[in-house]
Amino acid sequence: MESLLFVSKILSYSVITMCLWVKLPQVASIVRAGNTQGLSLRGYWMDMACYVFGTSYAYYLNNPISTYAESIILAVQTVVIIGAITYYNKQWNAENLLYVVITALFLTGSISFVLPMFLIRQLHMLTLPLAVSSKLSQIRAMYKIKSRGAVSTLTWAAVTYGCAARMFTTWVEVKDPVVFTSFFVSFGLNLVITLQCLYYGNPKKTG
Repeated sequence: MESLLFVSKILSYSVITMCLWVKLPQVASIVRAGNTQGLSLRGYWMDMACYVFGTSYAYYLNNPISTYAESIILAVQTVVIIGAITYYNKQWNAENLLYVVITALFLTGSISFVLPMFLIRQLHMLTLPLAVSSKLSQIRAMYKIKSRGAVSTLTWAAVTYGCAARMFTTWVEVKDPVVFTSFFVSFGLNLVITLQCLYYGNPKKTG
């Protein structure tokens, strides 16, 4: 058991280290392309909800920080990507502003333990359908244009690895079937997106 825990810790820290840069290739890809073709804004908002709900749940349960620290890092990087998409697509509308306000209020309530545990638990149950909807939205966006557009293959490959590692660390340290199932399903869908990126290859240059 001690050897499994050691491996789990190594995987946890590898995921956290990877997450310090994992979405930066996506940001670089957007800036280089000068557009957000192939990216789903709605999908990134759903990802953001998953990170926020998942982090709040782990925080309330006092889980080891090593088992969920990457969610905080990924949330910050997702904010940057959402900002880039709204900037290039000129989508700063009432809907996106509402999402920002709701996210800020929820985080404030979570950090201060104002929100009841039963609400946190129920919202955490939504992370699985949200994750599925997010990935399907991204898969559909790329399939629709038959190109990976500005989507970063490296980012999705790294996220796929992260989910695989988290399946192991959850099984060893947390033993929460809901969390494990969420990572398992996300791993499968992330793998599909990674394979899509490889299949479509680099976007064709025009002009």
